[in-house]
Amino acid sequence: MIQRYGIVESTYNETVMQSTNGEKKDHGYSGLEDAITKLYSSILFYQAQALLYLSHKDRRLWNDIFNPEKWTRYIDEIRTNENECDKLLKSLEQRLQGKVYEKLEKQSEEIEKIRKDVRGSFEQLLSKIEVTLFRLLAN
Repeated sequence: MIQRYGIVESTYNETVMQSTNGEKKDHGYSGLEDAITKLYSSILFYQAQALLYLSHKDRRLWNDIFNPEKWTRYIDEIRTNENECDKLLKSLEQRLQGKVYEKLEKQSEEIEKIRKDVRGSFEQLLSKIEVTLFRLLAN
């Protein structure tokens, strides 16, 4: 889970920095950033509790007797935070796909315009070559 969200975080940072020319601006990504931070926090809290649990034999017995459901709560919190991140990711993916399609459409239009310009220039060049050849052949 940590590796997965490390990749998500890296991709998010690249996307935000590219779309803002290095300036950190909010384009709807701050919710994802907060959700990932909350997820990391819940994972680290769980790990710290597990470390404490495993390092104290006497406490382990009392914790198991008086508070057995705490581990379930910790896991549930991690899952809840992961689900929140997944929801935000899906929403952002749809928005990013929309932006990508818009950019692709603009690029396609520009390419089509350039293609038409090149074709027109090529046709003008061919007609000039034909005129020059007819003149040379006529002489």
